[in-house]
Amino acid sequence: MWISAILGMCTKFTEVTLAVHFRERNKKKGDYVGGPMYYIKNGLSKKWQILAILYSAFGVLTVFGTGNATQVNTITTAIDTALINFNIIPESASKTLNLVLGIVIMLLVGMVLLGGIKRIGSVSEKLVPFMALLYIVLAIGVVVLNFERVPAVFHDIVYGAFNPAAVTGGVIGSFFLSLKKVYPAVFSQTRQVLVPVLSPMPVLIPANR
Repeated sequence: MWISAILGMCTKFTEVTLAVHFRERNKKKGDYVGGPMYYIKNGLSKKWQILAILYSAFGVLTVFGTGNATQVNTITTAIDTALINFNIIPESASKTLNLVLGIVIMLLVGMVLLGGIKRIGSVSEKLVPFMALLYIVLAIGVVVLNFERVPAVFHDIVYGAFNPAAVTGGVIGSFFLSLKKVYPAVFSQTRQVLVPVLSPMPVLIPANR
């Protein structure tokens, strides 16, 4: 998973750089737009234009699948688990809670998206630093609370990296097993599909001006 995450960061950096380099200015609103569809269109020859169209079409479909659906499911599952484990709500009330959470998330996201690219950028530049700080604080807290297990964790990481399960479990079986580790690593890099190369646009462009 760590190796997959490192490779994911490398591809993410490359994709974001290309997105900024081959960006265009929106003729109607004057904002900058960019992403894979634009660096395919502007960086490759005309015979590859179909790839830009296909990427845009599949990107829209992806938003409804591995994008919003997965993230909302993660949020509701985490809240359900916490409230049920602390006996705040009974397990039978989880369906009603999920419905309420889904409606609230929909309204919050809608308020941001309907404001256009400027509101998305404004919300992101205020929310992302707080999210990063909270993530670091909680991660350090988990490490401190489980300090005695840290050596064993690093041992398992190194052992798993240099002694893959494919040696004993078979190539095919290990391949499908490894997908469970690769997918979270890729997903934690903000889905190497659409978001990484589109979300930086409103934040990076003003800095370049």
